[in-house]
Amino acid sequence: MAFHLKDLINTEYIDRIGVVIQEVVSDFDPAKFKKLVFDKEWENRELKQRTHHIAFVLSKFLDKNYANSSKQIVEIAQKLDGFFEKGEALGNLFLPDFIEDFGVADFENSMIAIEQVTKLMSCEFAVRPFYKNYPEKMMKQTFEWAKNEDYRVRRLASEGCRSKLPWAMSVKYLSENPLEVMKVLEILAFDEEEWVRLSVSNNLNDISKEFPEIVFDFSDKNIGKSLEMNKLLKHALRTLLKKGDKRALAYFGHKYSENIKLIDFQLNSKSVKIGENLEFSFSVKNSGKKLEKVRLEYVVYYQKAKGNLTPKVYKIAEIEMKPDEYVKYERKRSFQLISTRKFYVGLHKIAVIVNGKKFDEKEFSLV
Repeated sequence: MAFHLKDLINTEYIDRIGVVIQEVVSDFDPAKFKKLVFDKEWENRELKQRTHHIAFVLSKFLDKNYANSSKQIVEIAQKLDGFFEKGEALGNLFLPDFIEDFGVADFENSMIAIEQVTKLMSCEFAVRPFYKNYPEKMMKQTFEWAKNEDYRVRRLASEGCRSKLPWAMSVKYLSENPLEVMKVLEILAFDEEEWVRLSVSNNLNDISKEFPEIVFDFSDKNIGKSLEMNKLLKHALRTLLKKGDKRALAYFGHKYSENIKLIDFQLNSKSVKIGENLEFSFSVKNSGKKLEKVRLEYVVYYQKAKGNLTPKVYKIAEIEMKPDEYVKYERKRSFQLISTRKFYVGLHKIAVIVNGKKFDEKEFSLV
């Protein structure tokens, strides 16, 4: 039987958080709480539905005044800190969910609660309705968080204002005001914590999809300042790099050269069964007289339900090739069924990409 993340929120988890909640809420009834959590719809709920449901059930036991219940949520979060091993605490999403579900009408108390709860369980989803309802106030709060002494709060400042945060509520204000978001990212781009810088790079990547010139301007000013900054920018520009954008590639020394030759690109088969792998091989050679920086990728054009082909680019390697150097690669692309991608039988295509230039497209069938 397949394991799902939602299965981490089980009876043992509810029993354990019940012990902690009881320390905060004197008249808390753990048996009643457990019964209400595991109602007849429990098995049909997905992960986030489960954590929002837990937040709703918990609201029945907390103070009816949100100013007070938000303080109880903070206290529960502080007592849960370190209570679970890493990877076991996913269910703690019910804490930011409570603020999201019950606190939008109380901006001030919710900001206080979010700043504390995010130290246990990141609140990037919980802040989205606040950006939607109070955009200017929320950006002011975000600037304050960007200067917070706790790196987890600083990381929230970047992650919460991403225009394309995965699985999160879309916020028109963030999509339409990238320069406001950039003011926050410019504060955090040189943060000492890598987790914060990673969030900045993801935020920049979001912006690059609609406003590439803004990210190019930022890159022009900062490329080469440090190894950490170069790493941040490479991750921030990943979408543009995969599109073969010449300006993005140039930051990292990659440009098309006729001296780099693709040789003997072969597929192991013209057809692949769902559940199996497509194996392929090729070689590259530097036929010139100088060192070349080479970025190697491949693109698979997947068959979709309506019969169109959609490309997805996969990185292979970045190498430096000496004159006359020859390197062979063997790779495979899995067509194992996974929950995040559905495969469709029919014509597919694959090609190798060298420094942004596509070579030698070949067809194969998925059967």
